[in-house]
Amino acid sequence: MKIAIFDDHEDSIAAIETLLKSEGSFDVVGRFYNTNACVQKVLTCDADVVLIDIASSGRMGIAAIKELRSKLPYLKIVVQTALEDGECVFKCIKAGAVGYVLKKNARQWLISTIKDLQHDGAPMAPIIARKLFNFIYRKCDERRSVKINRDYQLTLREKTILNYLVNGLSYKMIGHELGISYETIRSHMKKVYRKLEVSSLTEVVAKAIKQEIV
Repeated sequence: MKIAIFDDHEDSIAAIETLLKSEGSFDVVGRFYNTNACVQKVLTCDADVVLIDIASSGRMGIAAIKELRSKLPYLKIVVQTALEDGECVFKCIKAGAVGYVLKKNARQWLISTIKDLQHDGAPMAPIIARKLFNFIYRKCDERRSVKINRDYQLTLREKTILNYLVNGLSYKMIGHELGISYETIRSHMKKVYRKLEVSSLTEVVAKAIKQEIV
């Protein structure tokens, strides 16, 4: 898998590259130190994944995610940063990121995060998922005036899986709890997406919380 890295600190890029090379199956094809270079050169370096640090670039980093996703819709963008507030995570995902890793946990999570991307995952640490869902809940609560009741005809199993997701568990963790495979979880969630008329994990969790489905 070919990976590009954006970070404004050379030592951070070097540390990430060393970690990725230790795995043996990753090839670093781009190293960028500012958002303009990242956007321009990722378009030509044939990367499968780009790791972006938005801590120093702020809004420009989120704008870069949005621009890359619009121009390269199949590019997998992972945010790796020191920022861990729910609003920041939400903005990155809304812009097009599919994963979120804290720098302080990079050694523990980065390799598994990239591997999850190969199986169409949307990886993030449980603590980040919880912060994201708490933020979504607060935003939904601000707008909620009347409880919305609607029967989406979810099965008991689908509701159980959805409840685990709302509480921050990953597909792998849910599979372990229920004694079923990752692919079985994905199959159930495809049905949930269709029934709830959503297209992303963020949307399904937000809708489940807002409409008190679980």
